[in-house]
Amino acid sequence: MSLLFEERASLMYHWWIYEYVVNTAWFVQGFAWALFLFNFTLPGIVWFTMSSRNPLRREKNDTGAGQPTAQDEDNAWNGGNAKNPPEGGSSAGSESS
Repeated sequence: MSLLFEERASLMYHWWIYEYVVNTAWFVQGFAWALFLFNFTLPGIVWFTMSSRNPLRREKNDTGAGQPTAQDEDNAWNGGNAKNPPEGGSSAGSESS
């Protein structure tokens, strides 16, 4: 005849792993801290996942590579001298003939 659920559950309290590992203060506190840190970091994990960004990798623009900036485009249009634009107009699309 099989044991009732309560009798089987009460046998668990006499197992070595429960008495010397699971039922110790350091294990319970470690589990509580792990749960706290998981709940604390979960919004950031969800945000990085939903925004398709990798938090451990820098973006190309941060390292200087990637898309040209507005200043780079000004330098290209002004012959490399963005501080002193050429006289005779400042827009790229207005060429007179």
